[in-house]
Amino acid sequence: AHEMLECPNPDEAIGNGEESIELEEQYRRELRKQTEKEKFDASRYLNDLDIANEDDMIFDAAIMMKPHWMEIRESETTGNSFFTSDESHLLAELPRQTNIPTNLSAEQKKSALLCLLDILFAYVYDHRTTDGDPTVESSWTVMILSPTLSWLECYNPPYDTIADVICWSIRRSLIYPYLRSYDLAMHIAEDVREIMKRGRRTVIRCLLQLHKIMESSESHYLFNKLYIDPLIGWIQQCEEEEVQQIGDALGELLRAKGSSSSDVLGKQHLDLDLEDIEKRFFESDDEEDTSSSEDEDSSSTVDYESDDESGGDTEITTNEEGQTKSIAKEVKHSSALLDENIGQEESKLIHVMQNLTVDDKDS
Repeated sequence: AHEMLECPNPDEAIGNGEESIELEEQYRRELRKQTEKEKFDASRYLNDLDIANEDDMIFDAAIMMKPHWMEIRESETTGNSFFTSDESHLLAELPRQTNIPTNLSAEQKKSALLCLLDILFAYVYDHRTTDGDPTVESSWTVMILSPTLSWLECYNPPYDTIADVICWSIRRSLIYPYLRSYDLAMHIAEDVREIMKRGRRTVIRCLLQLHKIMESSESHYLFNKLYIDPLIGWIQQCEEEEVQQIGDALGELLRAKGSSSSDVLGKQHLDLDLEDIEKRFFESDDEEDTSSSEDEDSSSTVDYESDDESGGDTEITTNEEGQTKSIAKEVKHSSALLDENIGQEESKLIHVMQNLTVDDKDS
């Protein structure tokens, strides 16, 4: 279970009856939030804070790639089959979901669509960061980013909203994967909006690709049976308008980004104290810059001290030019003393030679 889920002891029951189920769901959600806070690494988040300006190859490729939901395929304009032959073959091979209820209430449909949202967010993150070529880590990435898959999260409209689901997905994208960028997360939220806005066929294509990712995993293949395949079957029964309305609602939230009154996807709603962390980070940077500037100013100051040998003042500076001048003065002073001593010795030698000459004449 630990290889497949992040949620510990998913089978543990609190009690019996419907009330116990609600308690279990509430308990799992609180435990999930607590686990996320414990695993959040502020320094790791700050490392990717300005990643857009750091020439990170994976980030740049993720932002610049043109995913399949942004492409206009010939089939969309000619009226031919939307799905490729491989996709059609996979759809035909999937087991027919005979147990999919057709009389879901509005709240139950909304709950299923909210689960679909966080699964799509996780899929899009992996799709962009792998340039559309899944790796052996892709199934783990999708699982860990999706609260539905990693914690068996159950959403309960109207108490749980689209904003809640996207916020929780963004929050997990800043805690677990390789790229922990809020800007990238908002880009992915925009992708999810586009996918839902394009309707059921685009959603099914994403789920089919996700099916392949999970099928190749030794520990996550069961998600196909539990979530992905049932969603593929159920979404075909949904009305196109129901799917697109979710995209419209998400689009309104994204357009409100930056508005102080209606920005429900802002950093302040992620419950990770991101704004305070960034504020302290930038303040410490400003203090370091100020301290560095003061050190540079102090390095150019000039002191003076007495020179005992020359009786004058020797200029001492901490920069190279001042040191050179000081050394030059000392060398000049030493040379003068040496010349004076040599002159005295030479005079003495001349005097001695003169005395020797006089003595020789007298003898």
